[in-house]
Amino acid sequence: MIDSPPGLTGYDASTPPATPPVTDWALVYAGGNTPHVWTDAEIYAQGARALLPTWVALGTGEQAGRAEAAGMLAWLSRHHVPPGSLVLADFEARAAIGEARAYSDHFCRALARRGYPTVIYGSLDTILSYPLLHDTSAGFTAPLGYAVADWTGVPHLFDHRNVLITQYRPATGAERWDLDLAASHLLGMLWQPWQRLLRMQLDQTRSHLDEALAFLPRHLL
Repeated sequence: MIDSPPGLTGYDASTPPATPPVTDWALVYAGGNTPHVWTDAEIYAQGARALLPTWVALGTGEQAGRAEAAGMLAWLSRHHVPPGSLVLADFEARAAIGEARAYSDHFCRALARRGYPTVIYGSLDTILSYPLLHDTSAGFTAPLGYAVADWTGVPHLFDHRNVLITQYRPATGAERWDLDLAASHLLGMLWQPWQRLLRMQLDQTRSHLDEALAFLPRHLL
């Protein structure tokens, strides 16, 4: 499904459906102000090739930003998500002023300094007012860009140079999930846990093969 239409198709649902839609990536709710944190079983039941860990902002201000970033980092470590993987921070309709702005700055910078770029999601009325601040220690802006809702029903990226993901269709009828499109170049930044699982399986197979070879007579080797 990649690049047809141009971009990476994705879906998001607070609770994943029993039969996930066929997309390139799925958004995974890791914590914060979400009604449901996805279980490991739900995560690994996804058929998408890539996943986007997401934290829904709960508090406001510098202290909350730092504390919730620590919660997100703990989740990433626990799930073996490698640095360089993209994280989404969901701000909904928070305006980029005062305590909300302080939360964003400290949450995104804390992740950036551990090697995790962020995309921040919110309504078009507010999210584009959050600045993209370059973090010299990370080598990229924190946040990296924006994710917005623009419900046209047609897969597209909202026309703004820093919009990287667009939610183009909300949940509807029996399809209790939103549909999204991400910029194609994000593929290498999306978490692909299957790669690690495959490496573990290959290592295990290699180990079993080495054990079997050890029992063969030397003249057969």
